[in-house]
Amino acid sequence: LILKSTRGCRKATSSGAWVMPDAVIDTGPLIHLDEIGQLTLLLDIFETIHIPEAVLGELTNTEAKAFINSYLNTRIKTANIPDQNIFAAKDKHAGFRLQFADLSVLALMQQISEAVGVTDDLELRKAIEQSNRTVTGTVGILFRACKLQIISTDQLRAAINRLFDDSSLYLSSVFKARILEIIAKL
Repeated sequence: LILKSTRGCRKATSSGAWVMPDAVIDTGPLIHLDEIGQLTLLLDIFETIHIPEAVLGELTNTEAKAFINSYLNTRIKTANIPDQNIFAAKDKHAGFRLQFADLSVLALMQQISEAVGVTDDLELRKAIEQSNRTVTGTVGILFRACKLQIISTDQLRAAINRLFDDSSLYLSSVFKARILEIIAKL
């Protein structure tokens, strides 16, 4: 749910400066964060956002595309994944039902060793976890933003409610109740 504190979080360098991790992002979080007006949180949490071309090919949301284009080659980088890397990811994760864009995310994560995977797709999440890599989704991004004091607890609650009520992300009412219980304890 929330990024682990040992990997995929801000960490201090030997000089004491804070650095942020990179992220390899799937289509879902781009869509869902845009639907609730929180797409810029990705730039607040991650140093560089890497997006496989296959993910861009799936993205039909014009606002998310405009966001990507406005930061392209600065904070957002796209990558065309060679076929042999896609096939290697498919072989390595044969037990999972993964689409081409999912395999592109996995292949790009192989190239960027410290990147956090960002997806709302359960199968892709499991494959990333099987590779012992850090993974989060839209809900985790929102919680991370609150933990880093980018958004307040009230803003987190409002964003979660919008995510459940106004976005295309399907999450159960039981999960929503659990999330709101966690927020109440913050």
